[in-house]
Amino acid sequence: MSDADEVVLDLDPFEFEFACPRCSFYNPLTFRDARLGTPLICRGCKNTLMPDDAWGELDDARRRIADSIRELQESLKGAH
Repeated sequence: MSDADEVVLDLDPFEFEFACPRCSFYNPLTFRDARLGTPLICRGCKNTLMPDDAWGELDDARRRIADSIRELQESLKGAH
């Protein structure tokens, strides 16, 4: 695959929900805020939550999604 075919993925605006460790209330968080560790206030208990991606799970997820899209593109090219 050439550089021109590289999958460019901007997941930053995508939002997901996670449970507060204190009260289990589900709170929305964008990929960008999770990646940057932006603090947020739980909508349930008002606890300050600090996202932490110390294990690099966000980069792993981004890479797996990009790989899946690349595989789909390649399989569609082969279907023609």
